[in-house]
Amino acid sequence: MTANRTLYLTFVASATLFLYAVFHQWGSVTAETIQEKLTSHRFGDEAVAGRPDFEQIARQYGTDKVTTHKYQFMYDKYLSGIRDDQLKVLEIGLGCNMDYGPGASYYTWLEYFTHVNLYFIEYDGQCAEKYQDKTANAQVFIGDQADTLFLSKFSAKATTDGLFDIIIDDGGHTMDQQITSLEFLWKTVKPGGLKELI
Repeated sequence: MTANRTLYLTFVASATLFLYAVFHQWGSVTAETIQEKLTSHRFGDEAVAGRPDFEQIARQYGTDKVTTHKYQFMYDKYLSGIRDDQLKVLEIGLGCNMDYGPGASYYTWLEYFTHVNLYFIEYDGQCAEKYQDKTANAQVFIGDQADTLFLSKFSAKATTDGLFDIIIDDGGHTMDQQITSLEFLWKTVKPGGLKELI
């Protein structure tokens, strides 16, 4: 009983010291100051007056990136500072399986980025072939992101003119698909580039 009591008192003393250290380290940090910092800071450098941000553009085209999901915060944080750069972007998933059909991301990226070379990987061959004529500013590759042979061929063909700045994985959402495409496509991203799983 004495050993348990000693252990309990040691734990309480340690926890008290830990909490004291945390609050002392934080100083005047309160819920109000944290909220102020979060609401006063805009990610990226989206300071161009009158220019629509990612969310405004994506809502215009109806993509689930901002309707069902809230990816605009991540996209603004990581992409707004480079949206005027010359970029090579790959998105896995053209949107063929979406209720609203393919193209929402395509139009969103074309408007959001000033200078973009777009590439898509789409599993649904019939849909991708039908939609390919409507994606004049993009190259669409038909294949399965979990198929290592396809990814090897895609990587060789799509990178003849350089590596990707950004790869967005919005295709299949199984762990096998994501791990396989990450392993095979990571080497096609420029140093300092982005590979996002969403």
